[in-house]
Amino acid sequence: MKIGYAVLMASLILSAVPGAAQTASTHPSADQASGISCADFRQLSNGSWTPVRTVTLVAPQGPFTVGPSDTFGIEVGGTLYNLKIAKILNDRCR
Repeated sequence: MKIGYAVLMASLILSAVPGAAQTASTHPSADQASGISCADFRQLSNGSWTPVRTVTLVAPQGPFTVGPSDTFGIEVGGTLYNLKIAKILNDRCR
């Protein structure tokens, strides 16, 4: 009986995973900010952030690329493609 229950639970979990993954990748929210990793950015002395290499981020409108010449700061808006990049980096990486 316990083995049957375990098999049933495993099949339910496995059947739910592809649907959940598809929903998350189809409709990313600004807070999910796909592609923003602390390892790809560094904070400058003025508090703004810059990528240390070329990085592709995914916004609700689609993917876009940022590079080391780009900076993102709260005081200058820090938004691009509806992502609040500086705010997300401050929340995740400080």
